[in-house]
Amino acid sequence: MKKILLILAATLPLLTLATSCEVDNVDAPACQISGYIVYEDQPLGLMGTNNAMKIELWERGYGLEAAQTVYVGQDGKFSTYVYGKYPVRIVAQDGLGPWENRHDTVYIDHVNGNMTVNYPVVPYFMIDDLNYTLSADSVLTATFTVEQISENANLEQIGLYVNSTRFVDRQTYVASTTSPGNVGAVTLTLDLKNELKNQRFLFARVCIKNRNVDQAVYSQEPYQIK
Repeated sequence: MKKILLILAATLPLLTLATSCEVDNVDAPACQISGYIVYEDQPLGLMGTNNAMKIELWERGYGLEAAQTVYVGQDGKFSTYVYGKYPVRIVAQDGLGPWENRHDTVYIDHVNGNMTVNYPVVPYFMIDDLNYTLSADSVLTATFTVEQISENANLEQIGLYVNSTRFVDRQTYVASTTSPGNVGAVTLTLDLKNELKNQRFLFARVCIKNRNVDQAVYSQEPYQIK
């Protein structure tokens, strides 16, 4: 198990100290910790519906250490509040997420203000060079590169999902197409004649799913088709 130690120093890229906050009132956590799930400082796109993605923040104080569940958005961002004068550690929930289950821990010796703390992971795959085009006959084409990151990766499926809101994933969509896929350049197409006619807005995302893992990695930002 790899341990990651963050120290309040200007030289560390994952930790940014902002303004100070009051910590006298222990009944009201007042210091905000926010950040992204990242790989090499690049935020990961994740499933954002049904509170599917979450991490745990543990804060020590008064002789106790309590876990706080922190939900992660589809852009990979998380945010929560802590009391601000006790050690904090951040861990991913066991087996949850499209990344290696390495039990990495981010340690913060002392929270002294509002802070940005990213949580680094090693995803099985990443999405590169993503482009969308919509043809005159309403066919959406997504081209991208499947980049294998983990040596333990075992590609199961790639997918293109479209929904009527910005929240779009493998469980929330109005149209989709999937393929076994391959590492390297891939192309997915989806006929949207009915959806373009019946929906006021349409947004698209692509994803890559590793075998024997519930979650997939997604394009971070949804693409607005209409």
